[in-house]
Amino acid sequence: MTSGGGYGDPSQKIDYVFKVVLIGDSAVGKSQILARYARDEFSLDSKATIGVEFQTRTLVIDHKSVKAQIWDTAGQERYRAVTSAYYRGAVGAMLVYDITRRQTFDHIPRWLEELRAHADKNIVIILIGNKSDLVDQRAIPTEDAKEFAEKEGLFFLETSAFNATNVESAFSTVLTEIFNIVNKKSFAASEDQENGNPGSLAGKKIDIVPAAFVEADNAEEIMARIETKSQKIESLLKHYKHVEALKTALEGSPLKTLDERCKSANWIVVRKAIMAIKDIDGMLNALDAEYYDILMKYLYRGLSTGEEPTCEQCLMIHEKLTERAGLGCILRCLSDTTNTV
Repeated sequence: MTSGGGYGDPSQKIDYVFKVVLIGDSAVGKSQILARYARDEFSLDSKATIGVEFQTRTLVIDHKSVKAQIWDTAGQERYRAVTSAYYRGAVGAMLVYDITRRQTFDHIPRWLEELRAHADKNIVIILIGNKSDLVDQRAIPTEDAKEFAEKEGLFFLETSAFNATNVESAFSTVLTEIFNIVNKKSFAASEDQENGNPGSLAGKKIDIVPAAFVEADNAEEIMARIETKSQKIESLLKHYKHVEALKTALEGSPLKTLDERCKSANWIVVRKAIMAIKDIDGMLNALDAEYYDILMKYLYRGLSTGEEPTCEQCLMIHEKLTERAGLGCILRCLSDTTNTV
């Protein structure tokens, strides 16, 4: 029923875009699961996720092209308030624990409660017991997890990012179920139209994201540009070209869209470049003045996250940038409500 791989062709027609979030305690293997699915990679030297990151993969379900936007959220307690904002617009969730660490399973009810408090009521959820290859270290019996999943109405699988066991199946389960829900809604709307139902949804976008969520007409085009920009920034950072990475991050920002998914994805990319800056004075010396206002906007977004490392870095840059650009930069930033980040 499903097929696909990699990032896909940015010019390819996309029928659906589904946002899926990975949640669970730190070090349960969320990033490794994502890397295995999106790029078929596994790293023994994986670092803890900071804030939120995302990957995409395009696949085909019932002859329809589906792009999965998969968001990897940090599991550390200090990021809980930050990552909750990223549940918005999610239509699927993967709730991950480590089968070798009892505490990670005991925390699942709390993660589930948070998810249900912030996400759409129709969200598709799968419980994942990761690191199934470590059979000798198992601390949570499979039956315990199955029982919990059945009680809560969740799908359930055990996976191993290390040897790729069930990783493909886990994502396929979630994405196919989302696809089926969307198709049922489309079918119901079509029947209403044929029957002359005055409450018909005909002509309206059939979606299962919250009604308050705004999706840009060109969201797919924006996301493709952000993906390309992200890859370029990663390459620049690997070669220690931090200022060039920041310039690239600031260029082409989706300022006029109200689509928070696009803005959040772009912020993740910009944040990487901001956090990589070590020599702030040197960066400002090399950065053209035309970038000052947009940089200031992103600094305020960073400060609004409440995330300690991000706030510290943004505060330091803000102080130096204000000295360099003057109070006018702040006033322009705060008074401009048309261009938002």
